[in-house]
Amino acid sequence: MKHTPVARPVLAAALTVMLLTSAGTGCGRDAVTGKGRGATRGYQLAYVTPENDLVLADLGPDPLDGTRPPVITTLASNAGFEPAWSPDGRLLACVFVSPPRTKDPDTVKVFSPDDPANPLYELRCERGDRPRGVEWSPDGRLLAVDFGTSIVGSVQLLEVGSWREVGHLCHLCGFCWSPGGDRLAAGSPREVDPPLLHLETSESSDVVVYEVPGPRVTTLVEGTTEAMYWPLCWPEEERLLVQVVSTAAAGKAHVCEICPSDPSATLRRVEAVPLSCDHEATRRLLPPELRDGFSSTFRWTADESLVATPIKSGPDRMVWVVGRDGRSRRVGPGTYPAWRPMATPASH
Repeated sequence: MKHTPVARPVLAAALTVMLLTSAGTGCGRDAVTGKGRGATRGYQLAYVTPENDLVLADLGPDPLDGTRPPVITTLASNAGFEPAWSPDGRLLACVFVSPPRTKDPDTVKVFSPDDPANPLYELRCERGDRPRGVEWSPDGRLLAVDFGTSIVGSVQLLEVGSWREVGHLCHLCGFCWSPGGDRLAAGSPREVDPPLLHLETSESSDVVVYEVPGPRVTTLVEGTTEAMYWPLCWPEEERLLVQVVSTAAAGKAHVCEICPSDPSATLRRVEAVPLSCDHEATRRLLPPELRDGFSSTFRWTADESLVATPIKSGPDRMVWVVGRDGRSRRVGPGTYPAWRPMATPASH
């Protein structure tokens, strides 16, 4: 797989010093929102409109105040998938999809929302190599680019600032970062006998941990003909949550935890998981009128006080913000919401 990087000079202080502003959950693409040194802006939310424009909505100091219309700024066109903020909220990364009528490749761009027309970095992908998402490491040192057209894909790891490739992990089924950003947990297909013919790959799935960027790989849990395993989220350094799925055609799922530093550790079933990873618990917290249109895409703030989610409304989806106190606010037509870190906290 070949990709052509296009990097532009940047200020080292803006790119190499990425400080986490909140503890967060370490759960994949979930946002962190909290106090930032010198932060003066209110809550801001990036999302993709039905016209594939990437926009930034300024919701003000109280994101649930429906009397104040959000200020919407268009950042870029042809956005394809979930935008992802750097942990300090200074940079935004997003996959951009070329129109079908053109022969241009899809791209991944990293830019400041203050100057979206001049990306700091651009990764042009060969036709057929489909980027489907990006995710920053929690410490902001690395950017993971997720490629694939099916459940199995690959991840390219880029060093922020120099933008050089420091790793390329192949044949993965989903991944999540450790809280410290030095490890990455992923699902890894495993051949089983007899093969699971009713599944897309006919394979089960292990959970493996990669040292980043080193070559060390540890298998934590091996998939079988009865169960498949995927990393769900990594809330604490020594606590990785794993989704266990029955391989039966109508298989049920539950969540277990395991110590990722102990290869001899065993899975322990848990009932409570972070809201950022819990679809059904999030759905139950929505106002009744929004539950039927709820999808699998939702983004909680780190303190789990606010969730942004696209709700199906007619032919389109509408981004809503909902608080734990039951208040809700409609933002605008779109999908893939992403909270900007370092928003000024408000009472809500």
